Amino acid sequence: MRVNSENMQVVKCTRCGGEDVIQFYPGESEKKKRARVKKFVCSVCWKAEQSGAAAEYNRRRGYAPLRGSARQINYAESLRKKYIFKIVNHLEIQGQNGFAKRAERYLGAQQDAKWWIETEYEKIEGLIAAKIEEAKCIASVE
Repeated sequence: MRVNSENMQVVKCTRCGGEDVIQFYPGESEKKKRARVKKFVCSVCWKAEQSGAAAEYNRRRGYAPLRGSARQINYAESLRKKYIFKIVNHLEIQGQNGFAKRAERYLGAQQDAKWWIETEYEKIEGLIAAKIEEAKCIASVE
C-alpha cells in the first residue's frame, strides 16, 4: 500500500483488485484503519452488489423482469425497489392495504428500465394517487 498523505491511503478493492483512495478520520485508531483497509470495497463493486440485491428482492416479490441495457437495468432495479417500498409502506400506514397491494402489482408490472430512471418518485406517487381516486370514483358510482 502506498501512502499519499497522513490521512489518505491508496488501497485495493477486495472484490475487483482495483485501486482507490481511503481517507481516514483524525483520531481513528490503527486497528480501525487496518479493518477498513482489509474489507475495502470500491464504489463500483458496492453499487453492483446493491443492484444485485435489489434485483433479487424484486424477483422474489414477483415483479416483471426489466427491459433495457444492462446498465439501465442495474440502476432501475434499485429505484424500483425503493419507490415501490415507499409507496406501499405509505399506503399501508394510511390503512389502505387493498390499494397498497394493487399499487404494488401495477408498479411491479412496469418493465421498462428507462421509465423507472426517467420518472421521478413524486410523479409515480401522483400516478398512484390518481389511480386510487379513479378507483374510489368508480366504486362510489356502482
